[in-house]
Amino acid sequence: MRVNTTLSNMTGQTVTDTSKFIIQGWCTPYITGCLINTDNVYSICSGTVIEIGKDDKNDLYSITVEYNYQTWVRYCLLKSYDVKLGDKIITTNKIGNAYKNKLRFEYCTVETSNFPIRVSTRQLYKHDPTPVIFGNAVSSEVP
Repeated sequence: MRVNTTLSNMTGQTVTDTSKFIIQGWCTPYITGCLINTDNVYSICSGTVIEIGKDDKNDLYSITVEYNYQTWVRYCLLKSYDVKLGDKIITTNKIGNAYKNKLRFEYCTVETSNFPIRVSTRQLYKHDPTPVIFGNAVSSEVP
């Protein structure tokens, strides 16, 4: 069986059967990301932590990592995190722990979509993260 490198990096486990890890796909019904079944959450490639958000309503966190000027990834629904703002991280650095083993993984770029968000001073747009999960969009070589 083929190992899914992105999910393996993200979960810290060897993933050959993605159906055991992807709980919900893109935009179902109002989720603009994929729900991933994991407790520990790790970086999928090198980048810089540019935002740590907190939802005061449910006491959960989101970590936004910039991989290059046009590509960002958000790790959401975290009960705790192990990074600091401005940290330079590499593939498999621990990001934190998912709440109830459910990580919401979001892929953002500067290309427009129907799902705009504001990260710090930047206008970004959410996109289907499945190409990233299946290794077609973000390379671990991205500085």
